[in-house]
Amino acid sequence: MRPIPLANGRRALVVRMPKSWNPPHAVLFRGSRRYFARNSSGAHEASVEELRAMFTVGAAVFDRIQEFHRRRQIVVYSGKTPVALKEPQFVLHVIPLVACGAGFSVDPRCLSAQVFPPIWQHDYKSGYNFDGYLTTAGGEGRAGYVQVYRNGIIETAAGGIANATERGLTIVAEDAEDQITTKLCDYLNALRNIELPPPFAVLLAGVRMTNVAIVPHRVPYNTTLLHQTEPDMFFQPVMIDDYADFENYRRALKPLFDALWNAAGWPGSASYNPDGSWRRRS
Repeated sequence: MRPIPLANGRRALVVRMPKSWNPPHAVLFRGSRRYFARNSSGAHEASVEELRAMFTVGAAVFDRIQEFHRRRQIVVYSGKTPVALKEPQFVLHVIPLVACGAGFSVDPRCLSAQVFPPIWQHDYKSGYNFDGYLTTAGGEGRAGYVQVYRNGIIETAAGGIANATERGLTIVAEDAEDQITTKLCDYLNALRNIELPPPFAVLLAGVRMTNVAIVPHRVPYNTTLLHQTEPDMFFQPVMIDDYADFENYRRALKPLFDALWNAAGWPGSASYNPDGSWRRRS
């Protein structure tokens, strides 16, 4: 909602209702659920055919999101990235659902004033490319990038993120939690600043993870390590319904982090209280 000053000293209130990406929605009327649709003649109660189309649209959007994520994971696996990434690698996508619609685009010039550090990086170089806006960081060893596409999708990837130990390569789950949450907050703040509408799907994949062990934190030497036997790790998408603060983003990411700790042999992330609030001191 936004107030607009008028010449007569009064204000008009402009109310924008964002498009729903998970239709249909019911109206409770006298104890029953009713579904409505709209056409050039106005609103009317939806027919069976219209309801079927609404359900299909919602499912198709999430299918396209996951297909894009998997397709880009294959590109990272093949090494066709803006900077060379050593293995293992993490790929994170922040996908505005509005990007799944036709004709939506972001002017890359509005992104130059925003903060887009790659995961596992702080300092970075930035510029424009054919796909939109790109930041890169690192050189030999650990490196990463952020690609902001013209439709608002953000892709960040980092390589060489494992620690070399006497018992092989390890990734500390607590470090991953901090990196992903901090950078996600940066990205969503940037998208908020350019007034890109929510909601967002957040998807994470581990690439070239074979023989890498996820450890919950820096563990004693005698702790049993679970080395990954598959090259890829796909995490369930997490939905961010609206812009919020750091703590709310961290709470929303709990299912993703629970899965990461599962890979370390734990029942869930020890960084959270039973009610989903953050426990560990950052």
